[in-house]
Amino acid sequence: MIELHSRDVPAAERFEWYCDLLSRDMAPHHISSDHAADFPASALQLPLHEVRLSGVRFPSLRSVRTRRLIQRSDPELWELALIARGSAMNEQGRNRVDLRPGDLVLYDTSQPYRAVCGAADGLAEVIVLHLPRRTLPVPEQSLRRLVATPLPSRTGSGALLGRLLGGLAEQAGALGTTQTAQLGTAVLELAIAFLADLTGAEDPPTAEARQAAADRQRELEHAADVDAHGLGRRLPVDRGADARAEARALQAEDEGEREHDADGHQEQLVARELQPQDDGLSGQRGGHVHRLLRRPEGVGRDRHRDEDDADREQHLLQVRAAVQRPVQGAFQHQAAARAERGVRGDFAEHPAGAD
Repeated sequence: MIELHSRDVPAAERFEWYCDLLSRDMAPHHISSDHAADFPASALQLPLHEVRLSGVRFPSLRSVRTRRLIQRSDPELWELALIARGSAMNEQGRNRVDLRPGDLVLYDTSQPYRAVCGAADGLAEVIVLHLPRRTLPVPEQSLRRLVATPLPSRTGSGALLGRLLGGLAEQAGALGTTQTAQLGTAVLELAIAFLADLTGAEDPPTAEARQAAADRQRELEHAADVDAHGLGRRLPVDRGADARAEARALQAEDEGEREHDADGHQEQLVARELQPQDDGLSGQRGGHVHRLLRRPEGVGRDRHRDEDDADREQHLLQVRAAVQRPVQGAFQHQAAARAERGVRGDFAEHPAGAD
């Protein structure tokens, strides 16, 4: 648990300090306040295993998250906020809601939104549960319909969730690491039950099923991080991609592979790299194969073109070997990924470059 106070910062720097704190703890915002000259505020940060809890106190302020800020940095979170003290107005998408103490509100860091919050006397207080997208087994389109709308927080699971969030913030200093991990699981399961009921989602996956899926995703990410091309480059991995995006990518990958013969593709690569090039383009091609073909310093174009057949054959063998290794490695990696999912691919038994 970490608790920070603006009183530990010079008065003239407190507002800037608080804005920077919110940007790092939640997401970048444009923030303005009538109290910027001397901004009394505090912030509580409590890790809860897969999720996090923040408690913030501040005088009145206005906050805007724009598309440009989202493009710059997006933690891809669903934020479930409890208004503990004061009042607020949240606006996102086509929705707008006015909030009072005890109300819960949901918003999405990946979409623009606007908020105004404050208290008539003293400081406003908001407690926020940060939910990574991967932790919520609820359709995103259904969740987006809930942003900036009144959520039932006086009865049922909403009332229980609000009390748990308030209790976690109040007792944060007395909780040990083991307790916070267990309580994190409890608050996540309660949040899932609350939101799934509001969206009408039926039978969301259990915690065990979600853990198995998360473990599997980590295994796939580790496999994708392997240097599959043998050229010192790592395959890019979208850490925030969900299972549906992964399935779509695999389907497109399989369809693309079936459109091309692996051996023919390899020969096309060799032929393209062997084509003569103008000097003005030689620095733009780059790549391992091109470095093999580049003529030595001081050797003229005519002499390079008049190499004897033995030298040219040696170049061709080098190029074929250089192309074959990354292509075959990539197809083997893709075949292994498909085999893990029980999908049978044309190249699983006939890797590119095999005789």
